[in-house]
Amino acid sequence: MPSNYKLVSASITKNDNDTEADYSYTIRSLFSALPDNVVIAERVIDESLEDGVKTTTYRATFVGPGASQAAERFKPEGSVIRQSKSVSEDSNSVTITYHYL
Repeated sequence: MPSNYKLVSASITKNDNDTEADYSYTIRSLFSALPDNVVIAERVIDESLEDGVKTTTYRATFVGPGASQAAERFKPEGSVIRQSKSVSEDSNSVTITYHYL
């Protein structure tokens, strides 16, 4: 786990023989420098292994006049299988989500 993240939740489900398990955990960033013109930044990583398939989801919310630019720069390395972006003009926020295999 990265040093600037905190474990939010975790679960492990074993099969009847205790030979395989599915897992899921969520970590949240504790602190990182705010991007330019951003007043709030939250980054969350969810990872799960189910039926031998590992999925990682990176989600970030940025608030402030620079939210759109910060969201564009937030893209973890790897092959994205699905992504979504939500913009709220009322709160001046952008939430971006990337799903990886």
